[in-house]
Amino acid sequence: GNAVTLDTRALVALRMGRYHEAITDYELALQRSPNLASALFGRGIAQIRTGNVESGRADIAAAERARPDVAARFARFGVTP
Repeated sequence: GNAVTLDTRALVALRMGRYHEAITDYELALQRSPNLASALFGRGIAQIRTGNVESGRADIAAAERARPDVAARFARFGVTP
């Protein structure tokens, strides 16, 4: 139930195309660690892919402000907005 574990599980769900599951886990991770850039970025991607483009872009922007290299880190996993 810690933020890093939830964030990792969410990334797996995101890569599998299970966007609603990913969003749920990212939100749980963010409850525990509100400034976790990877959770913000991942949730942003999942939101965009489920049609919530505006919210997704806001999450991605917040993640990039917190950690400018977050997009590059996700790209290494084959995940881009």
